[in-house]
Amino acid sequence: MNNERNQAKIHPLKRITREVVRDAMHPFFLKGEGKEIVPGGLKKVHGMIDKGIGVVVVTPHVSAIDPFWVADSVTKEWRYRSTPLSGPVREDRLPSGFKALTASIGINLSPVVTPYQQIDKNSYRTTQEKIEIKAKKAAYESKSVKAIRDGEVVVVTYNGHRDSNLKQPSERTIGVVGNLIDSLITSEILDFGIHFAAVEISGETDYKRRSGLNIGLGYMVLHGNTYTFEEFFELSKLFLNDTSKTKGDRLRAMDKATFQEFLKIVPVVQFPINV
Repeated sequence: MNNERNQAKIHPLKRITREVVRDAMHPFFLKGEGKEIVPGGLKKVHGMIDKGIGVVVVTPHVSAIDPFWVADSVTKEWRYRSTPLSGPVREDRLPSGFKALTASIGINLSPVVTPYQQIDKNSYRTTQEKIEIKAKKAAYESKSVKAIRDGEVVVVTYNGHRDSNLKQPSERTIGVVGNLIDSLITSEILDFGIHFAAVEISGETDYKRRSGLNIGLGYMVLHGNTYTFEEFFELSKLFLNDTSKTKGDRLRAMDKATFQEFLKIVPVVQFPINV
């Protein structure tokens, strides 16, 4: 690890604005706590932030608000309140002015291409639409890579879209984690961390009812393992077999490793039906 870098921080004025917004949101959106399911996982994240090392925080996406819950939990300690944050967002779901508000408090939202948008249906999608989707995907990956290079915390959603239950990784396509790691490797960024976190809404047994903002609800952010890229790469080898030879096989193995990490921390009611 490179110990010569400094902790990335947002501008002091953005820090002040972030605190004001955090206090205003607390009674409505931030009524939660954090809990380490895997001891030392969150502490390891903070150690990386201290050294200016970027961290990818991966979380299931059961509601519209949970990526913010996770980001808030990771940076809740006073020392980390100035940490720059980045994450994906569907622009068509954003309230007017929301992106500008988050930028003013050091949270950079990048347009994301959902799995549905990536489906190539020639029957209705024009050539121009396909070009725009590819451009948006490339722009998101570029911004995420830059954020990690700059020592920021980047929150990404495992499924790439909201889902009440964890899904098994695909055997055919590469998921969010595999694609982002591929972009980081291509950009020769190998010094970064990967942290796994999930969300549990107090007393909830059916997360299909919780896809929205969940105003006023209590919740718990469940923190799991944290790995360096080298550690996670070695872990993912456990999910390769004798016929796994391509880059796609290796990236899908990382998606499978991610899934197994979530099985350690997500509430049982979010488990896939066949697990």
